[in-house]
Amino acid sequence: MQKTVLNDIDIFRFSQLTNFKSIKHFVTGRRNVLDKSFSLSLSSVENIDPVIENRKLLAKELHIPIESFVFQQQEHTKNISIVTSKDKGKSFYSYENSLVNNDGMITNEKNICLMVMGADCVPILFYDPINQIIGGAHAGWRGTAKGIAIETVLMMKKHFGCNPNDILVGIGPSIGPENYEVDMPVYKAFAEAFSYSYEFFKPGKIEGKFMLDLWKANKMQLLSAGIKEENIEISNICTFKNNDQFFSARKGDIGRFAAGIMII
Repeated sequence: MQKTVLNDIDIFRFSQLTNFKSIKHFVTGRRNVLDKSFSLSLSSVENIDPVIENRKLLAKELHIPIESFVFQQQEHTKNISIVTSKDKGKSFYSYENSLVNNDGMITNEKNICLMVMGADCVPILFYDPINQIIGGAHAGWRGTAKGIAIETVLMMKKHFGCNPNDILVGIGPSIGPENYEVDMPVYKAFAEAFSYSYEFFKPGKIEGKFMLDLWKANKMQLLSAGIKEENIEISNICTFKNNDQFFSARKGDIGRFAAGIMII
């Protein structure tokens, strides 16, 4: 990924997606002016004012109107919404007005910024430059085990006629394979869902535990859905290891960074 600093806001971008002038995309870091928390999530906070100010600052620095943003209430599902202009803006100031029980979004409309929150879970951005379709998905271990990456591709095909060969995908910062230790129920959930699940597990540091590679798990799902390997860009940034730059739930952070994408 490429990192830039906009008035002390850290912004990361995928190299492949940066080549297209028809979209804006970004992944935020954890710091803002004076190294204060740059959390963009309204969930699990009593005082939402600092988060609203962060969202306003992000909109200002990226030159994206406040009414363009669309947020979701992420619940580790494989539920995906087709976002339209009627969804714009209403979730900027209110968590309750976000898309309910939803972990993925796709749209073909311009000036809609799809926002995916992260703090160890994997934010995934999708772009079909031929049909001008974008998508964003939140893939924790539950969402990954349920196949949300595959489901997003299938929704793009079904509703907008996308060819998987044309879709570019960015797999964003999340907890990396060297730091994500899980237990047997997680291992079994993947084993029941994917015949190739053994490829993204390694023995854990503790007996009965396993190290899970969410990047590889989602990449293999995308490949099985027809996405070309060369069209998949993985950030390879571990949020747990790079906790100074990104929020990490396993480090105890309640803040969330965001990945966003918009057709302009």
